[in-house]
Amino acid sequence: MQFKQLSITALLLACSPLVIAKPVALCQDLSGIWQAPDQSHSYVMNISPTGEVCGENCVVFNVSYTLDKQQTNQLICHEGQAGESGKVPMVLSFEGKYGGHSIGTYNRELNLLWTGVLAKDAQKNWQPNMKSYWFKKVK
Repeated sequence: MQFKQLSITALLLACSPLVIAKPVALCQDLSGIWQAPDQSHSYVMNISPTGEVCGENCVVFNVSYTLDKQQTNQLICHEGQAGESGKVPMVLSFEGKYGGHSIGTYNRELNLLWTGVLAKDAQKNWQPNMKSYWFKKVK
């Protein structure tokens, strides 16, 4: 009976898709689906490659997410000024297409992506505070 249960469990594991996010070492590795690691917010970012480069150690992505509606803009990732992959921070900037500005960085120790958003209100006035969001790569 124990062998039968073990066989059924092994078969279920073999047939079910295991979703494992590819580790992030370089800017190119940012492609994927990102969401809050602790349910602190419901935003999900889908980062996809464009094939564009923006200089040495710089990559351009498309990023889509939903606020009041689906938004898509560009995300630019720099591997730091020194260009030492894996040693300097990845610095992120988001296209300010919808008003406001957003910056970010990837923390290799925590395996988390941080973004800070300086938003504008409906009248296009700057908001006096930055909103902070953490994301973990889930796929």
